[in-house]
Amino acid sequence: MQTSSSFKHVGPNRRDQSRQSDGWYKVAVAINLIAWVVLIAALITFHFARPEFIAGFQRYWQMPEQNQWSAELVTWLFILLQVGVSLTLLAIGMRWRRNRRRHDEFGINLFVLMGLGLIGLLTLLYNVS
Repeated sequence: MQTSSSFKHVGPNRRDQSRQSDGWYKVAVAINLIAWVVLIAALITFHFARPEFIAGFQRYWQMPEQNQWSAELVTWLFILLQVGVSLTLLAIGMRWRRNRRRHDEFGINLFVLMGLGLIGLLTLLYNVS
């Protein structure tokens, strides 16, 4: 029976390589950043897609009001949220595959991003007609 010390390792050992020089880790971080930018774009799109708050003086003076969701912007919002959730799942998978050491952090921000994206998608599906 062979012990683990008798096996020859072929290729670079990731456990000895720092995160800053690991390409896999850099790609995962880049995908994470892109997913956050997509979430910010979705929040901006949400701001312009939602109906306006109609104050009493607007009704009194019979000012024009937008009381419907913008169909085009809701479509874009749905696409942005789907892209954000997909990128987050990809980043979670890459980090899960890469993190092998005890002191490696998984990144709670990915789960926060995933939660925000899923809540946004569910809210759109059930509340916007």
